[in-house]
Amino acid sequence: MLEFVGDSHRNFRTSSYGVFAQDSFKLRHNLTLNYGLRYELNTVLREAHGRLSTWRPQDFTTYLPLAPTVQTDLAVLRASGVVTQGEVGGIYDPDHNNLAPRIGLAWDTFGNGKTVVRTGYGVFYETIIGNIPGNVMLNPPFLPDYFTPFPFTAALWPNVFGPSPFPVLTITQQRLRTPYAQHYNLEIQHELPGRILLEIGYVGTSGTKLPRFRQIDQAFITQKQLNQLTPDLSTRLSLMGLPPGAVQSLVSGMPTTIPFIPSVARTPYFGYAQLFQAENVVSSNYNSWQAKLDKRFSHGLSFLTSYTWSHSIDGASVFFGSGANATTIFPQDNYNLRAERGNSDFDIRHRLSWSLIYELPAMHQLPKLLGQGWQVGGILTLQTGQPFSVLTGKGLSGTGLGNDRPDLVGDPNAGPHTVQKWFNTSAFVDNQPLTFGDAGRNIVVGPGYRDFDFSILKNMKLGESVNLQFRTEFFNITNHPSFALPSNIRAAANFGALFTTPDAAQNNVGLGSGGPRLAQFALKLSF
Repeated sequence: MLEFVGDSHRNFRTSSYGVFAQDSFKLRHNLTLNYGLRYELNTVLREAHGRLSTWRPQDFTTYLPLAPTVQTDLAVLRASGVVTQGEVGGIYDPDHNNLAPRIGLAWDTFGNGKTVVRTGYGVFYETIIGNIPGNVMLNPPFLPDYFTPFPFTAALWPNVFGPSPFPVLTITQQRLRTPYAQHYNLEIQHELPGRILLEIGYVGTSGTKLPRFRQIDQAFITQKQLNQLTPDLSTRLSLMGLPPGAVQSLVSGMPTTIPFIPSVARTPYFGYAQLFQAENVVSSNYNSWQAKLDKRFSHGLSFLTSYTWSHSIDGASVFFGSGANATTIFPQDNYNLRAERGNSDFDIRHRLSWSLIYELPAMHQLPKLLGQGWQVGGILTLQTGQPFSVLTGKGLSGTGLGNDRPDLVGDPNAGPHTVQKWFNTSAFVDNQPLTFGDAGRNIVVGPGYRDFDFSILKNMKLGESVNLQFRTEFFNITNHPSFALPSNIRAAANFGALFTTPDAAQNNVGLGSGGPRLAQFALKLSF
């Protein structure tokens, strides 16, 4: 069990500034140009009392000694690459070139306001703070990590709780740039009879310098790499306390014995268990065709129908934590990020949504209190499934990270698409020892989603300015079963099976989207 001991109180400081200028210019009576320029500056994250540290490879001159006090010895830490905020002026370098141009055109095609063509382009910057503050504060010398062996036994006392001999650091890339996205679109809008607006268009986004975490101290798995380590492998194993005979057997028996050599002895930066680095090396690309039919309220009716056909690709979809599809966000091979480019966690190819509000005509044969003020509404959602990655759950690559993907030998999306087996599990076999699987990231598509919500409303006027509304709402009124992503761990007994619903996967049982039929009643008084 990894724990942290010390004063975790931090006073983080950062500032964001923005300056912009924009203008609108009529090129012709039916053609309008909008343009502008924005400049953004986000200052480097700082701690008011200097209690922040990071790690830089150019400052790593010697391995980190395996001593109980090493995590609080700043001189030793410095020699092994650790730098404090006060020594380097900031845990990452500032970024000062964040210019964001925008331009847009609106063309009233026939000059009658019925048909408009719009197009635009813009650059939009994002802050890079994300999960950095909560993680860089966990570094020595200010907050060393302690290790409790598992399982706990009385025989371990009194050394059951002490400084970790191989600390885990969460650090930042020195040249951590500001992420930005380029948005572009081309849309046609046309007004139809009956106050209906039709909109068809292309919408795209390209992300650059997007952040991710990567383990830059991943254990080596080839004999060639291990033979080049400094200090050499024999010295490392001896420093770790292995008997000379065991050291000799492990080193002379390579490559067969590599899986039995502790991963912490096979890392390029000896003395650290893991170096999780925040870096901005990810790019993304999103393209979509979108259509919308919008009927504004008239004659007691309004509705909105939207359809999107899209595809999103990236190298990582979230910065930290678990991905949107519940699989690990860390790469299979931290030295080969190209293999991580694939469908985004949130890549949903087709999505159709329809919403309706209809005011029922007055029923004059009934008393006014009962025959007027009725409304019905509905929301229909149809979409294809999210992609996800398959993991072996065995760690055969020998990195010690547990992110191995299997080898691909068939089409995983061939079926059978049942609750017991959603995808073709036979399409995967375990990767060979000391290798990485060739199955790509997010190549399997999970189950789609269908839902229809229905509501009945009764409005009752109580005088000039008071209205009493009674609402009855049914979520998933058809009680159609929806499922979250299937089990993706090949070593699991339920591999490939659908085992939970979306609301349970969101930790919002019964109330989140995708749950069973749910009815609720509400009374609202407006005055």
